[in-house]
Amino acid sequence: MAEVSEFVASEQTETRVDDYRALSVLSIICLVAGILSLAAMAHPIFWFFPVVAVLTGATAIRHIRRSEGELTGEAAATAGITLGMVFFLAGLGTFLVLRWQGKREATNLGYRFLQYLQVGDTSRAANLMEPVGFRLPENANFAEVIATDHKAQKQIESFVGTEPVVKVLARLGGQCEISLYDVEAFGTIEGEPGAYLVYKLDYADQEDQRTQLLVMLHCAYRRNVHKRSEGGWYVRKISGPPYNPRSARVREAAVHDHAAGGDDHDH
Repeated sequence: MAEVSEFVASEQTETRVDDYRALSVLSIICLVAGILSLAAMAHPIFWFFPVVAVLTGATAIRHIRRSEGELTGEAAATAGITLGMVFFLAGLGTFLVLRWQGKREATNLGYRFLQYLQVGDTSRAANLMEPVGFRLPENANFAEVIATDHKAQKQIESFVGTEPVVKVLARLGGQCEISLYDVEAFGTIEGEPGAYLVYKLDYADQEDQRTQLLVMLHCAYRRNVHKRSEGGWYVRKISGPPYNPRSARVREAAVHDHAAGGDDHDH
């Protein structure tokens, strides 16, 4: 009887050994990377995790299928790949939406800045060169504020005297058409979210010939120093007119537009 019991126990042990399959280490790495891929929605720097999840998961599944039953973990690898792809697509969508929104806010700010200069409201334009948290609300009474603030008066005088675009737009007034010409760069510029925006000033000169001038505004985004949860765009720097575009594509297009305008006038 004892021999029978030993024989049965031996058979069960051999069966358990035969049924055991090693768990693929790559499948575990894939699953962990897939879970960590949630961070990809916060910043593009974390897109590393979805890439790792997909690569390790695909490798793990290939090794498991070639192991002829010696490895397991295909379900974990599949789950890791799925999580990585889902979170990557969600992160990419979030990034593109925020980029589109930021570009729209920056270009609208630049256009509003030039419009203020066009109508001679230099105080409101200069106000847009202050980061959020330091500037006045745009519905404030600037005349009263500047009349009692000598420092603000000096800043406005310096702004008017040193920026050529102020004099150009003040001289042209409503005769000038302002339009966004190109976005030379958008992203992290000089350590903060920013954009190089090129605007075209289109007007008729004294000889009634159409003339175009390009102006570049460097707009940047900064958090509100008083409320860190809030922030906004401000005009950091002005270049031109005339402005020589950094982008060869924009530069060539500007030359073409100017030549086209001259041809139309000649005819």
